[in-house]
Amino acid sequence: MSPDPSTTLLDLHGLLTIAVADARADEVGRVRRQLGPLPEVAAGEADLVVRFVDRLDVRGTLRPLGREAAYSDDDFLVLRGPRKTSVRVRIPVGDIGSRPLEIVAERGAPAIPFLLPIVAVTLLSKGVVPVHASAFVVDGRGTLVTGWAKGGKSEALLAFADHGAAYVGDEWVFVTGDGASMAGLPEPMRIWDWQLAMVPRLRARIGVGRRLRLGAAAATTGVLSGTARLPVVRSSAPGDLARRLGAMAENQRSLQIPPERVFDGRVTTGLVPLDAIVLIESSGDPQASAEPADAAVVARRTAATVVHELLDLEALHLTWRYAFPDRRNAFLESLPVLLEERLVAAFTNRPCVLVRHPYPPDIPSLHGLISDALPRPAAGDA
Repeated sequence: MSPDPSTTLLDLHGLLTIAVADARADEVGRVRRQLGPLPEVAAGEADLVVRFVDRLDVRGTLRPLGREAAYSDDDFLVLRGPRKTSVRVRIPVGDIGSRPLEIVAERGAPAIPFLLPIVAVTLLSKGVVPVHASAFVVDGRGTLVTGWAKGGKSEALLAFADHGAAYVGDEWVFVTGDGASMAGLPEPMRIWDWQLAMVPRLRARIGVGRRLRLGAAAATTGVLSGTARLPVVRSSAPGDLARRLGAMAENQRSLQIPPERVFDGRVTTGLVPLDAIVLIESSGDPQASAEPADAAVVARRTAATVVHELLDLEALHLTWRYAFPDRRNAFLESLPVLLEERLVAAFTNRPCVLVRHPYPPDIPSLHGLISDALPRPAAGDA
């Protein structure tokens, strides 16, 4: 039996305070699994509240909007959580961007839908810019690595982990408005089997059972993909089944690993300096390259990646607009323009480097490529 519900305040590097209210220990644990093991604080004003209730009190008759949401004359509920789980969560979409914002979830929800995007947007409302990026600190200097999905951000992070760097973040990093500092989420890193093969030190730490599971998933994916491509199968029902099963097997080719394990315990807390920015992308050119880049161009491209990562939140906003066409959320509507303006301001006067590499990148070589391209600290700064 879980202890009586209570309120827990979680601190995101002093940038955001999240209250998990009327929550049992397992419910607090679910929120922390989504955001990483954020530390608790004894007191403070919450920017975001996640409240748990036994049953949501819905005003009026609910009208389903597909399987994802439902609305009444006064209420808007999200019914589908991560990985298609069934939930009943009230998200005040019209108030996203204001503080404090309260999300109310019925007990039993395995995760809070849209929690991370809402955290990112709430930080933006406080002048902190969310960036879809990885980041590390080495020799006291912080580097942010941004770019499109699958462009090599995590691979760059792994390359520097093997050379004494400290982890800041993977997937989401939060940059102060002046661009001087950054912080990340201490969430687990998703490491794929082919990445592990390039980082023997990390692979050696993975148990035999987990390595065998990765190998079996890779073999299964290969068999199913080959079956689905056979001329007599690919347009048939068995071909469709093979493709679906292959997609499921593909998802088993990765592991969730805490950053402490990847970085030998070198994980930063709080704000760290932001000294340089790397825009990384894959290229058809077999020769990897690195060259200086214009900060404004890097900022605009980075803004596009953030908007892309927040498309699920935009879909939720459009669903809410259908339910309540007479209501508006000016903050969400201005998000693309606001992100670009804030990132241009934050990246100005920060040295930027464009790195291009063939895909998949050779992880060990990324360290030398990026290190040689980064500006050297001035005498006395090292």
